[in-house]
Amino acid sequence: MKDHEYFDYIMCGLSGTLYIGVTNGIYRRALQHKRGETEGFSSKYHCDRLVYESFDDVHKAIGREKQLKG
Repeated sequence: MKDHEYFDYIMCGLSGTLYIGVTNGIYRRALQHKRGETEGFSSKYHCDRLVYESFDDVHKAIGREKQLKG
C-alpha cells in the first residue's frame, strides 16, 4: 500500500471546457465537482467528467499539473 498518492485530474464539461487540478483524494474531489460543491470556474462551466493520473510524490503531481496548464 502506498503511503501517499496524489492525482492530477481534468474535469471536462459538455462544452469541452477543461478544469485541471491536483488532489490527494480523487474520489472525494470528483464527487465535489459532480455535485456542484466547488465554487468558481469548474462550477460555472459545469465541468463534471473526470480524467486523472496518479503519482506517489506530490512534487511530481504538481509538476505535471503545471505542464498540463502550460
